[in-house]
Amino acid sequence: TALFDLEYGGPLNIKLVAKVKFDCESEPYKDRCGVKDAFSVVLDYYDKQDPSIKMTKTVPITLIDVNELPEIKTEVIEVVENAKKGTVVDTIVAEDVDVYDTVLTYTLAEDNSKCFDIGKNSGIVTVKTDKCPSLDYEKNTELPIKVKVTDTKGGSVSKIIRVKIKDVNEAPNLDDKTITVKEDTPVGSVIDKVVATDPDKASEYNNLTYKVIGGDTTMFSIDPKTGEVTLKDTLDYELKAREYTLRVQVDDGEFTDIASLKIKIKNVEEWSDVVITKYENIDSTWNYPDTIYTNQPEG
Repeated sequence: TALFDLEYGGPLNIKLVAKVKFDCESEPYKDRCGVKDAFSVVLDYYDKQDPSIKMTKTVPITLIDVNELPEIKTEVIEVVENAKKGTVVDTIVAEDVDVYDTVLTYTLAEDNSKCFDIGKNSGIVTVKTDKCPSLDYEKNTELPIKVKVTDTKGGSVSKIIRVKIKDVNEAPNLDDKTITVKEDTPVGSVIDKVVATDPDKASEYNNLTYKVIGGDTTMFSIDPKTGEVTLKDTLDYELKAREYTLRVQVDDGEFTDIASLKIKIKNVEEWSDVVITKYENIDSTWNYPDTIYTNQPEG
């Protein structure tokens, strides 16, 4: 009577009901779940007209397990951007309280990024392909995937898992370049600005510095922060080189790139200075005269 009772709904409507909650997954009924005749109830039937007439009936009771859905515990997993194919991201953790559901299967119900796979029996999430476009921190800091977990009885549950993408440093890029500079450009002039590109948004990864690692450093210099190229000495199309090539390096603190800056010198028209050292006429002679006067015909 501690576990069961009778519920009367009329002379021919008598129900045997449970007085406690039976749970196959917890004590004290865990060990009795699925056991035939684990419980029994003795019922006495009396004749309403003659109570001395009695019939006794033993009713065996078997506790049957009801399938309960698994539960996905994982909320968030993390992967570095640009991870290679096969990289292990994390393991999806799922639990099933059912005693007999010891095997769970995992599937990806939805992955719009097409970047991930999941182990059917292990729940291990891996990167599906190399250079997956969506696996880029500068494009997506987070991606959603829907994971489905199914138990041995076909019960299933799905959940959206957030895949956080971790930023990593990526190499800067510097392209080759050709410029033209006039030969009469004054010394100290900024003749060009070298600009590299860096896919990183984080300041810790895109702080770029420049330096000349090859070429004529007596003629040109570069500002390490701005990339501005400055003329250090005079150019001369006729007497000096008509073309220079600098090897410029950009550095983000971890990665570098190198490019060529070709500087072509443009010829400009030049006027010669004329110095009169001596002037003579029939009357006089002048050495280094300041001014010479000549007779002009009238009219």
